Amino acid sequence: MNDIWKIQGIVCLSKYLKWRRKLSDDHKGKVDSRILQAEHGYICNFKNLKKSLFEFRWDCTLRVYFSRIEFQIIVLFGSTKKSKQNRAIRKSRGYLEQYKNGELA
Repeated sequence: MNDIWKIQGIVCLSKYLKWRRKLSDDHKGKVDSRILQAEHGYICNFKNLKKSLFEFRWDCTLRVYFSRIEFQIIVLFGSTKKSKQNRAIRKSRGYLEQYKNGELA
């Protein structure tokens, strides 16, 4: 799915940044490129997971979970293994709720 969204900023949670640090340089480049595109409003190859949660997807099973709150994209967390995607989605939903409640930055 591809879309154009009006975006005024990107917020990357510390949980996401900690996960990102563990990635290979190749995966960091892929993720950073997609986040940069999103910052300019171009949202591509993503899936709506319902309840305000979305995922950016790559063929290599790499996933980045995010939400949109008004005109900001909140980057929550990521996953690199198919077997851990359900767990990563649950964590991302929890991080989103914590962020909305002001408990997480």
